[in-house]
Amino acid sequence: RNNEFEGSVHYAEQAISKALLITDSNRNFQVKASYMLLANIYIRKEMLDKGLPVLLKADSTPSDKSTRKPELFIAQTFVNLYTQLNNFPKAIESSQKLLRLAKELNMEQQLIGAYASLGSVYYFLNDYRKGLTYCDSANAVLKQAKRKYLYEQQGVLGQTAQCQFALGDYGNAKSNYTR
Repeated sequence: RNNEFEGSVHYAEQAISKALLITDSNRNFQVKASYMLLANIYIRKEMLDKGLPVLLKADSTPSDKSTRKPELFIAQTFVNLYTQLNNFPKAIESSQKLLRLAKELNMEQQLIGAYASLGSVYYFLNDYRKGLTYCDSANAVLKQAKRKYLYEQQGVLGQTAQCQFALGDYGNAKSNYTR
């Protein structure tokens, strides 16, 4: 397993080196995507002290129209990372950026995730009403979605039920837990 990890790190570092040599309009996209790859390798191994600086490099790479999708996935990774670190102000900031990019790029799954992340963060901050508002927004997108997102639906229903329970709405909380 360790050889796999080291091989993945080596591959990602090579991708970064090659991306930095690109001189055409695809450079920023490739650099962001390559840094993102390395950051995710570290984060998945829970090496947050190494993953965060690499993710910050990905985020600080110049942006243009071609980098919108990598920016969205960078924001999504920041949301997860900052939530894991209990840095809720940064998690909110990253979730709002993710929300903006998901709307701009018309990406339903990430839009659901952004609303759900905001619902979760506000739940952790004991602002259950605001958390429920974001969960309701995620549920609205799920209802209008072009396809079924069962994994996301399960998470959103659970988060909705947690907020409802915390607000004393036990009947609806039970209904959402058992759906």
